[in-house]
Amino acid sequence: MERTGTLYDFAEHETETSFRAYIEELIEDREEPVRALTVISERTPKEIFDEYLLEEYSVSIEDQEVFTSGRLIREIEGESYEGGSRQFKDNFFIVSHSEEMLYTIFAVSDKDFFDKALTRYIETLPSEITGSFLSSEDLRHLIQNFDNRVNGNLVVKKAVLKSTGEDTQIEYHEDKPFYEVFNEASTNDLYVDKIELTVHNAGTRFQFFVSRNGATRYISGSSDLYFNVLLNSLASFISDKGELFQDRDREYGSRDTDPIKIQYEEGSITGVEENKRLIKALKGIKRTSVTVYHDNPYMHASVLDFDDGTSVDVYLTSDSDISIIPGFNASKKSLSRICDQINKGFLEGEIKAEEKQERDFDDYFSAA
Repeated sequence: MERTGTLYDFAEHETETSFRAYIEELIEDREEPVRALTVISERTPKEIFDEYLLEEYSVSIEDQEVFTSGRLIREIEGESYEGGSRQFKDNFFIVSHSEEMLYTIFAVSDKDFFDKALTRYIETLPSEITGSFLSSEDLRHLIQNFDNRVNGNLVVKKAVLKSTGEDTQIEYHEDKPFYEVFNEASTNDLYVDKIELTVHNAGTRFQFFVSRNGATRYISGSSDLYFNVLLNSLASFISDKGELFQDRDREYGSRDTDPIKIQYEEGSITGVEENKRLIKALKGIKRTSVTVYHDNPYMHASVLDFDDGTSVDVYLTSDSDISIIPGFNASKKSLSRICDQINKGFLEGEIKAEEKQERDFDDYFSAA
């Protein structure tokens, strides 16, 4: 493991208390927040990082007493960079959660390293390590649960709301109660993309950020509120979402399906134009191909994910739900990406397991 000879050396921290004090010191010294991504990993991230060698990336990693530490370097070549290339490098940490297979990977770093090196590295790894998205309703519940725990005045510093299916973006840069932001999103068919909040309470100081892709920032204040309260609650939400997408692929030789659906209020989806909007949303998923079989009077399309070979069939045959039928390959990572894109690009709804019934694959080819 490369050592820097400075404050950022990986000293041995035998307790969570000393480790968190160390992180607080890093934040103060670097004047950068903790930037983190909470993920589901079928093996320990260290095992996956050690096994897969990716072009452009160099990673070293080792287990400590209460966390895992690592150093990541990414070198990108391009004419836009001075000298023809640019290197992003920094240290990162991994902590586990009580939920099985849940980890938070984070760095006290600038935005460029986190976005272009650490996050992109995680996204490029195989499907056995994956993030998950949080709908606006998930984010509301997450923040409400946090508010109940801290019993403080939780105020929005900044929030970004977006229109489904469009690039329209509304930003707030003013102090207001968090529930007002979510109420406006719900009333105006917007979704909450990211939100930054502060706790205003006697004796408690804490500022943090959370986004729908499971990314968080610990900006200032109590490390206990971040690691023990916010991250643990987030891990629980992501674990529940991951279970919904787990083991959905069809068995070879079987016609049985294990579908999921995105459910809306009755009458939310009306008219053939909605079929076209859904197709447009599906075509917005990166690194996939979409084949449309029917677009009137009902919609049936298949999606093939080039990242891992996941295939699904998507049906819109009612005014209140979308059916998603996984094929023989269907990873949690890809199902999450597809559902997130439908929520962002078409309409936010509640993702649920479809009720068990005597129905096989061919039943979805009728408009009934």
